[in-house]
Amino acid sequence: MRVLSLLPVLAALAACQPGAPEGDEPADAPAAAPEQPAAPTRGLIDMREVGVEGVGPLRADTPFDRDAIAALFPAAQVEAEFLHFGEETTPIISVTGAEETALEIHGAPDGNVGQVIVLGGPYVGPGGAQLMAGWPDLGVSASDCVMGEGRNVGQPICRRADAQNVAMVLAVPNWRGEGLPDPTTLNGRARLAAWIWTRP
Repeated sequence: MRVLSLLPVLAALAACQPGAPEGDEPADAPAAAPEQPAAPTRGLIDMREVGVEGVGPLRADTPFDRDAIAALFPAAQVEAEFLHFGEETTPIISVTGAEETALEIHGAPDGNVGQVIVLGGPYVGPGGAQLMAGWPDLGVSASDCVMGEGRNVGQPICRRADAQNVAMVLAVPNWRGEGLPDPTTLNGRARLAAWIWTRP
């Protein structure tokens, strides 16, 4: 550990008997093979999606284990680390590298993933917003937001009604107030800086 710092559908066509008279069906022409059903999907499978069920391939039943998570992100660097904040030291697993992905993964008491903080990468969240999206694209109002605490002190934290376990952390440049910025400031300056997915 170090200290801190993701068928084709085949269709066979009926063969036609060469030289058969027009309008006659060859007696031995094989029937068209039925189309193969598409492979089943399991919830969110897009490596770039943040939603109620998880972040990319990470789910509530994903083990909080470096090797298990590395298998889900074969093109990225996955490390077991420690996060230091104040007097607290928290074990995390970080995922970095692939397409500038930056995930901070926290464990739950049952040994599975409990929380994922999305700090970078080409992710798409509820409503289609991406990191650095402006306030008008987030689908929230000031009543959906509170001011953050701890490591997010001074930052508005907002949640959409359709994804209450996905918090949006906003950056508001040059805002020094203790309360929520006024609507004009939010509309002009607020940007989506991170998502915090918490296991439902």
